[in-house]
Amino acid sequence: MIKQIPWLKWWPVLILIAAAVALLFFIPLEKVSSQEGQLILDFGNGQKRVFQGPVDENTSVLLALYSSSEQGGFTVRYFLDDAGNSRVQSIGEAVNEEYGRMWHFFLNDEVIAETELNRTMLKRGDVVEAKFQ
Repeated sequence: MIKQIPWLKWWPVLILIAAAVALLFFIPLEKVSSQEGQLILDFGNGQKRVFQGPVDENTSVLLALYSSSEQGGFTVRYFLDDAGNSRVQSIGEAVNEEYGRMWHFFLNDEVIAETELNRTMLKRGDVVEAKFQ
């Protein structure tokens, strides 16, 4: 006669408890991206860089771009003209209007004029994409 091990009848319960504990460790209760904004730089040569960071009511697209440059170790060159419009000269090694290519900006898949980067404010969960084309 085979002797039955008493704890063996509880194995399904033990598996469920172990799965629940694992889920608590591996699945965040709140998505980080819903509290942050995201910036995607597409250099047009296959290289893309993605940055995430906190967003508040004073975060413009230009500020997010500048903050990402500090975090990512690249330079953003821009200026404000006499009318207060932003003008991007370069991001990293990609220089605007060099070889007929320019930086184009999108907020949640909608075009943003380069002149409005300093005036366009971000909200939590927004995605900015800059494409060098």
